[in-house]
Amino acid sequence: MCDPDKGGKAGTFRLIEMAKYIERHALERLTLASLAEVLGISPSRFQRVFKTAFGIYPKDYQDAIRMQYFKKSIKEVRLLPMQYIQLDLGPLVVFTVRLHGIWV
Repeated sequence: MCDPDKGGKAGTFRLIEMAKYIERHALERLTLASLAEVLGISPSRFQRVFKTAFGIYPKDYQDAIRMQYFKKSIKEVRLLPMQYIQLDLGPLVVFTVRLHGIWV
């Protein structure tokens, strides 16, 4: 186990790996507890060290990755049913679509 708070190559490497994990699983329901468990630290500590390292909270990072998926899917496929968007990309995207008045 590494200590992300102490910095160093091992701690930095583990945080980068966690960011990549979030990217690969962005469309899944991820919890702070499950992510922190991988590092062997508390959820609040994980959130703090992730924010310190990347300047963004893990949930906000996941939401940003989801938004990238959404934008890419809109460019690739013009007519997406709303159910597809909600199931595959989550309620955040549906809210954003409605907020901007874009009905696909």
